[in-house]
Amino acid sequence: MKQNQTQNEPKIQRCKRCKKRARMEEVNLCLICYEKKCKEIEKDYEQSKQLFRKWYLRRDWLVLDTESTGGGREDEIIEIGITDAKGAILFESLVKPSQPIPKRTTDIHGITDEMVQDAPTWSEIWSEVGSIIQGKTVLMYASDADIMMIRRTCKKYQLPLISYDPRCVMKMYKQLHRDECFVSLTRALRQKDIEYIPSHRATSDCEGLRLLVLSIGEQLIEEGSNE
Repeated sequence: MKQNQTQNEPKIQRCKRCKKRARMEEVNLCLICYEKKCKEIEKDYEQSKQLFRKWYLRRDWLVLDTESTGGGREDEIIEIGITDAKGAILFESLVKPSQPIPKRTTDIHGITDEMVQDAPTWSEIWSEVGSIIQGKTVLMYASDADIMMIRRTCKKYQLPLISYDPRCVMKMYKQLHRDECFVSLTRALRQKDIEYIPSHRATSDCEGLRLLVLSIGEQLIEEGSNE
């Protein structure tokens, strides 16, 4: 009898942080951890607002995007684009990889083996790319992927890394909306009523990101002046 009762009892929800019994079961956190989480969310929200305002007022940052053969350890960059805050293209190039481009990635960005056949290699362009981004604040969307591919491609070709300040706009965008879910650049632009559709090519995505940053910054400054 006791065994049946035990089997029928509802499973106790545990806080995913401290493992104590959860009181805020809809978010799987105990009350103390839930309050801490709320404070962290508000702190991130304010920091994101400040950054977008700063980026709108001080347009000394760059935008960077890459396309690659894939996301694996042996994959590498096959296109890179860099623009400034005004939209001027500072660098744009296809890159010839040391391996074929899988069809599944070509289906995403449209870059084929034939297109990169006569393109420069990463070794040939890295010095110029590095001189552009060195010491600069560089905005990217979902920056972890771009940073990882730059590191992996440099490692593959035994090239030195460059010191720069990478910033993930997707992370800032999520914090601004108090949301932890992934948001694509296309969706973010649509949510902000920006009539621009990036094409999954490097400079096209750079322009979409630039428009997003400036639009959010302008909106936040206008809201601040009306408070």
